This record gives sequence, C-alpha cells and structure tokens, in this order.
Amino acid sequence: MDFSVQKDSIDRLGAEAQKVLTDLLKCFGKIHWVGAALSMVGFALARYNEMSSNQRECLEILKAMVNLGKQIVELNEQMPEQKKHLNEAVECIVVGCSICTSQLTAAKTFRFLTASVNAESLKAFQARIDRLYNDLQLWGIIQINKEQHEIKKEQLEIKEEQHEIKKEQPKFAPPSQDHIEYKPAVGIDSAREEVIRLLDLSAQHTSPQAVVVVVHGFGGIGKTTLADNVYKKIDLQSYKQCRIHMLQHCTENYLKSLQEQILNDLFKQKLMLRDCDEGRRMIWSHFRNNSNQPLFLYIDNGLQREDLKKLLPANLGSCLPPKSRLLLTTRNLRETDIFVSWKIERQAYAVSPLPSPEARNLLLTNASEYNDERNIEKLLKLCGGVPLLLDLIGSQLAISTKNANNIEILEMIREGEKVEDEDISDRMVDFVYHRLSPRVKEAFLDIASFFSTGSFSSKYVAYRVGEEELRALEEASFVKTGEYGDTIVHDIVRARGRKMSERNRITDRESLLECLKDEEKLKNLKGIFFNEPSEQPAPIEINEYHLNCMSNSLRILRYEEASQITFRGKCLKAFKQLRYLTLPSDIPDLPMEFEKLEHLFFYDGPLTQGMSLYELPPTLRYMCITNIISSENGVANSKIPSKDTPPFSLVELIFFNIPTMERLSDGVETLTKLEELQIYYCPKLRELPSKIGDLSNLEKIALSDCPGLEEWPSSFENLSKLKTLDLIGCSPKLKESLPHNIKEKCNI
Repeated sequence: MDFSVQKDSIDRLGAEAQKVLTDLLKCFGKIHWVGAALSMVGFALARYNEMSSNQRECLEILKAMVNLGKQIVELNEQMPEQKKHLNEAVECIVVGCSICTSQLTAAKTFRFLTASVNAESLKAFQARIDRLYNDLQLWGIIQINKEQHEIKKEQLEIKEEQHEIKKEQPKFAPPSQDHIEYKPAVGIDSAREEVIRLLDLSAQHTSPQAVVVVVHGFGGIGKTTLADNVYKKIDLQSYKQCRIHMLQHCTENYLKSLQEQILNDLFKQKLMLRDCDEGRRMIWSHFRNNSNQPLFLYIDNGLQREDLKKLLPANLGSCLPPKSRLLLTTRNLRETDIFVSWKIERQAYAVSPLPSPEARNLLLTNASEYNDERNIEKLLKLCGGVPLLLDLIGSQLAISTKNANNIEILEMIREGEKVEDEDISDRMVDFVYHRLSPRVKEAFLDIASFFSTGSFSSKYVAYRVGEEELRALEEASFVKTGEYGDTIVHDIVRARGRKMSERNRITDRESLLECLKDEEKLKNLKGIFFNEPSEQPAPIEINEYHLNCMSNSLRILRYEEASQITFRGKCLKAFKQLRYLTLPSDIPDLPMEFEKLEHLFFYDGPLTQGMSLYELPPTLRYMCITNIISSENGVANSKIPSKDTPPFSLVELIFFNIPTMERLSDGVETLTKLEELQIYYCPKLRELPSKIGDLSNLEKIALSDCPGLEEWPSSFENLSKLKTLDLIGCSPKLKESLPHNIKEKCNI
C-alpha cells in the first residue's frame, strides 16, 4: 500500500469533512447531535493509522459518509421542510463512525463492538450508505420532477386559457405575447447523440488517447437503456469489441469469469484463469501486444471502485491500444475516479428523467386503450420521469386495464403517494410483488436469488422456475429477455427480491451454518445454491435430520464439490417440491419421488450407480450427466431409458467428460421431445444411436472433443427440425460425411 498517497487522501477527506460539518451546523442549528456525527468522522480519520484491522474498508466507509454529508446539505438547501429522510442519513453517519471507531486498537469504549465487525460486515454497511445516498438522490429528483410537472401543467393550463381568450378576441386584435411557451426536455435520441459525441469515434478527429465515457445516475433512471442504445447505434467495425455486465457486489469468481469473457471476445482466447491477479496480467499483456487495432469495452453496471480495480490491470491507460474507447454505466461518478489515475481521459454524461411525452409513451406502452387522463396525470407525477417506475407501473396499468379493474389503479396511485414514508422504487416493487400469484412469487424469488447473475438464458431459467411463471414475471416487468435471449432483472428489483428471500434462500456459508441450527428455518428453506469454492477448510455437514426437515419446502439444491459441504446418513422423506437438483458427489440416498423435478445434474457415484431414467419423474426437462468413471461394455445405457420406457419430457440432454463411453444406448430414441443433445469430452465415443432420426423435435446437436466419432447413422438425414450443428475438436471425416440436406440447413 502506498502510505504517502493514502495520507494525502486522508488529509483531503479530513478537510472536506470539516467543511461539510460547518455547512451542516448552519443548516441544522436546532438539531444538536448532527455536529457530533461529522466530528466523529474527523475523529476516525485523525486516528486512521491506529486502526488494528480493516483499514481499507473503514476508509471507504469514511469517504462514503463525507459524500453522504454533502448530499444532506444539498437537499436541505433545496427542501428544508423535509427532515425525516435527512435525519435518517445523519443517524447512518453516527452508526458508521461508531463501527469504524471500533477498529481502533485503543478504542476500549467500543471494544464490545469489535467481535462482530469484520471486513464483510463493513462492506455490507458501505453498501447501506451507498443505497441511502442513491435513495436520497432519487427522492430529491422525484420531488423536483413532481414540482416541475405541476409547473408545466399550470403553464399548459395558462396557454389553453390564453388560446380561448384569443379565440374570443376580434380578428384585428394583436396576439397575446406574455404566455410561456412549453418546450419538451431532451429525450433519449438527443441523449444518445450526446454520448456518441463524447465517445468521439469519427476517424478524422479521433484522439489517440484512450477515453472512457461514464453514463451515470441513480438506480432506475435508464443508464443501461441509454448505453445499450448507444452501443447498437455506433459503427464499431474498426474496433475489437466486448460488452460485460457487472453486479452490485461481484465475487472473485464472477470477476474472473468477466476477465475470461474479455479475453475471449476481444482476442478469441479461451482461457481458464486461476485468479483475478492472473486475469489482470493476461489482459495487460494482450492489450499491450495488440496495439494495431483499437478496442471498445462496454462495462455495464460498474458500481464499485474495488471491483473495477480487481477486474482491470493497473495503469490501464499505458497498455490500451491508441484510440481505444470505454463506455461505462454507474450510479456514482466518484467510483470511476480510478480511470483518471490510470491516465485515461474521462467524459461524463448524467442521465436525466424522461420528459413528459416520452414518459407518457412508456407508461402506456402496453395499455394504449386506457384513457382516464386524470389518473394518467397522477401516475406520471408519481413516476417523476424515472423509466423503471414507468415500466413497473405501466405493466400494472396494462394488467388492470385488461381485467377492467380500475380499483387496482387507484390503489397503485394511493400507494405511490406514500413516498414520503419510504423509497418509491422499493414501494412499487412491493406493490407489484404482492399482486403476483403464490407460484409466481416463488419463481421471482428464485430468479432474484439464484438466476439473475451471469448469462442465464430465458430458456434455461424457464426450465428451473416454470414457463408460465416466467411469462407472468415478464408481463409484470420484473424480468425481461435481452437481445441475445438472456434473462435480465433490474438491480433494484433484484435487490428487493433478495431482501425478501434472504432468510429462506441461501447462497453463503454463514447463512447455511445459521440455518442448520434452527429447525423452523430448515422447515421453511426454499433453496441452497452454492456455485463457488469455499475458502474455509472445515466442511459443513448436513445430516439426515437436516434433510428430513427441509424435504417439504426445498425447491432448489445446488452445490459444487469445492463448496465444502458433506452429507451424512439417509434421508427418508421425499422432496416433493424440488425443481432443481445438482449432485456433484456422493450424497445420502434421496427417495426418487420427485413430483416437480425439471433440472438434474449429477456425477456418477455410489448414489447414482446403475440408476435409470425410469426411476425419475416425467416432469424432468433438463439433464446433464458427467464424470462417469466406468460404463458397462462402453455403453452409457444405465442412464438412458430402455425401449419399453414411456417417452419423457426431456428437452435437453448433456453428456460431459465421460472418458470410457463408446456409444449411447438406442434408448435415446424414446426421448421424442428432445430439442438439444450435447456431448462434450468423450474421446472414445464411436457411434450415435442408429435411430437418432426419430427425434423429430431435435433442433440442436453439439459435439465437442469427440475425435473417435467419424460417421453419422443413416437416419441422421431425417432430422427435419435441426437448425444448429456445432462440431468442435472432432474428426474431419465427420464433417465430410454429413448428409447434403443437413449441410444446407445448418449452413455448414
């Protein structure tokens, strides 16, 4: 750590905090404890070097609290009559200072706090400060927009009155000159052109220096919508390009996957990185060694400075090829200061709320027949030009209009008018959520907790939570399908969903340990979803008592072998609610009485040895079998139904890394609903089922690293619906022997 730089930062923050304290004391002369709040910030900063641990996290919290203080001053000047929200922010500063002070070596007074404060809890508190900062910003803008809406409405009324007066005047009377002309605010088209201008991509004028354009604004204002619009509009033929999406809190593994995506998209390098340190080195090397062509990197949702530092190499400006451009969306512009320190020119565009005409169009997108102007005006005023709110409220307006339910619309208006008590975005998410059916609610909480991070396709998610449920969530604007078929959930909607489900959907070690101690929590547990290795050496043991407790409620069970979870004993109760099951290693016997199971991923082991699909329910739609050590006579028939087995609902079947498998059983032909068949890393595979042509619904076949397969069955040409055929790492003879009609349909 560079202590000289750190000291300059601390001194600068101390001076800034002192100025904010002075302003606060002027604003809040009657509230005696406000001054103490910023004084505590100064106290913690002055003793920063005495902190025993978590110095970096404490410094980030102290910086955030100074910025929160600025926001309090600014809003108090604009709307001094509103104290409740601002007082809550001041209380947050007091609590934050107490937490940071607890890290002082000599802080005997606060020693009782130290045991419960660690790096993770400090990061969680910083997230709370950032959310409060954004909420204040959102609340302030909505209030201002409401006032502007009223002003514009009055102006239009004046204009109409003057028009009426003008009609009554004699024809020779001069027109009125004292009315105010209403001009619509800048819309998305003009905003897009301004961002494109800041990117400066024109060949004759483009600066050789790398430039980052930061599109910033509070959550829900439409940053991603604008940036996506820009990304689709600009001509990037002369650029190597890549688009990545970051999360509000990125794990090490997720950042590593983004680094792998950058290297693959820009340089066609499919690498398996060990960690983020290696990823930064590889990115730096590839950027530096490919200076002949500029890069365009679009980073959506770059919310945290620390995550950006882990993702990208230090001194990024020195390794980027000339004329490279970065487009980044974020809530807080200050989180992108790091690009300035990396010698990259930064341009910023602050996203504004939508003007009235565009706001109205968005609100009525799916409810064009609704014509109650009085209610429309109230809803527009409620939304304040914020796209997320217009989208959520517009979806409910469409549903209510379709059901001829005007009471729902009036309830929505009344609910929104309570904005003074709570952040309106959360309130509207809650409003929509409580009107979903119980099945759709569970599906939303599953998606928000488990399937909204990463590139989960809508098809993949539908198999896990149900197609009807996913359609209902799309209708409610909780979930959208992206341009490439991926599932998109807005950060604010996702965060609210996770908040609702944090007690019964588990994604981290600490929560699981806590749950295993509480029988009531176990009985209400909906999901366990671990997809990252644990850094803790001690495994978590789940025994038959735990499994029996959760058998009536659990919907999703997924964990990786590296997650350090072990199972002991035998479960006696059937998991009748289970929809998604991943078994990475040997676990206790689970009764194969799954009534709703749609997704199954398992390794071969003592539990699954000899198990046939006949034992599994007809609801199963997706199955992946991997790591089978041995197969009888080289045939993977223990997992495939025999010919007298009824057809199943399997839509997707995957065989992955089965080194001894020489052929599939002819029983595959009974899977008549199968749409995708994928076989990866099966080097001894010699033949496919002779009647594979009977799979009349098969649309995609993917074969990768199966060099032993050299010819197709004669029935292969009967696959009338086949659209995609991927052959990677296979014998050239396989491609040469393709039937002519298949070559034409699959463009091979």
